[in-house]
Amino acid sequence: MFKGTFDVQVVKGAKIYVVDDVDCTGETCLVDGIVATLTVKFPGVGGVHTYARMPDGGGVEERTWKNDQSEMAVLKGTYDVSVVKGAKTYLVEDVDCPVTPVWWRISSPR
Repeated sequence: MFKGTFDVQVVKGAKIYVVDDVDCTGETCLVDGIVATLTVKFPGVGGVHTYARMPDGGGVEERTWKNDQSEMAVLKGTYDVSVVKGAKTYLVEDVDCPVTPVWWRISSPR
């Protein structure tokens, strides 16, 4: 590996997360603190699909056929989250996902 200081791009689906000035002058390099857990809870409801998308619509992560809740690992950032049950869709826009866990409770998908 080359030694130096680098800007690192981490890509997951349509999401690109940039970490500036990563120090790789020693024996190892470490980039951490970039992943968040997004949990959507829909107690008592099964067969639910959950999608995390960029505000422009690009897909990042999805979970399908989940019961009671869905967990997704996403890069730190802001997402539009759709919860789909049958013909009903519940959309939450601009969900901020810092490194700490984020969760949303959906009482009834509409």
